[in-house]
Parts: sequence; C-alpha cells; structure tokens
Amino acid sequence: QKSIKIIVSLVSICGTILGLRIFYLQIWKGNEYRNFSDINRLNKIVLRAPRGFILDRNYRILVDNTIDFDISLTPYYLKTETLRDQTLEKLSSFLDNSQPTILEFKSKFSLIPKFEPFKIKKTVFNGSGKS
Repeated sequence: QKSIKIIVSLVSICGTILGLRIFYLQIWKGNEYRNFSDINRLNKIVLRAPRGFILDRNYRILVDNTIDFDISLTPYYLKTETLRDQTLEKLSSFLDNSQPTILEFKSKFSLIPKFEPFKIKKTVFNGSGKS
C-alpha cells in the first residue's frame, strides 16, 4: 500500500509540474510565442524566375520570352443570365473582333464545365507591346 501511495504521489507531482508548465507556455507566454510564430511563418521571399533566350549553337535567338495575357470567362462566376449578358456586352465593347467567340461562348455556356475557364481572346497584350 505504501508503494502505491508513493507512485500516485510521484505521478501527481509530475502531472502538476506538466500542468503548470503548459499554463506558463500557453497562457502566460502565449501571445509572445504567437507573435514569434507569425513573424517566423510569414517570411516573404521574392524569387525571380530564370528567364532568357533559347539560342542555337551559333547564338541566334530561337525563342524569346514574352509576357502575354488572355481573356477567359469562368461560367461559375456568371450565375445569372443577365449577369452573363452584361459581362459579354462589356467584353464585346472592349474587344473589337471577338464577336464570334462571344457567340460561341453563349451557345456552349451550358456545356462548359462550371469551373473551367473558356478562352475568349488569346494574347490581348504581350510584353513586346504588340497586341
């Protein structure tokens, strides 16, 4: 019986010490560690992608890197028919010769998967300044 009391006492003391330590770390120092964690977690590093020309063996440029932009619509975001028509009307006023693509989008609207973007116009602007 005496050894059981000693074991229970030791477990109780260890439990109390662990409980106090958890209280100290979570309640007493919690904000300090939270701030430290946020600073440590949110570290913004800008990495530039290696870009350049692809050259042949005579150092003539075969491929150049340019930035280009496409216009696409995702059916999920055009939930109502009026919103869809308003969006397409605005787009057609900005884009001069994409009327056939807009009509194609209207006709295929129900067939296009909801979350799949439908390309209205390719290469609206590219990095070389040509459109």
